[in-house]
Amino acid sequence: MDARSRALEETFGAIARLVVGAPFEASPSAVVAASVHRAERSAGMGAAGRLDHGGAALASPDTIYDLASVTKPLVALASPGPEGSDGIDRVGLG
Repeated sequence: MDARSRALEETFGAIARLVVGAPFEASPSAVVAASVHRAERSAGMGAAGRLDHGGAALASPDTIYDLASVTKPLVALASPGPEGSDGIDRVGLG
C-alpha cells in the first residue's frame, strides 16, 4: 500500500470512529468508503467499532451489514404521493 492509500485509509477510519464514538454513538460499528475520479483515481475506506455493542469482534472494511433498514427511506422518497400519483410505479416497484 502506498503512502497516499495509507493516508486515505487513516482518514476514513477517523470518520468511521466519529460515527461510532461519542457524542453520536449511532452504531456499534461503521465502514466508510469513497472514490473520486479526476486526473487520477483516489479511493479509500476505513472501519471502526465492534460488530455488536460490547462484542469482541472488530469491524473491518470487509464487514457485511444488513442494509434492509437503510432502504426504507429510499422507498419512501420514491413514493411521496397518494396511490395512483406515479410514485412507486415510476421506479418500477409496483
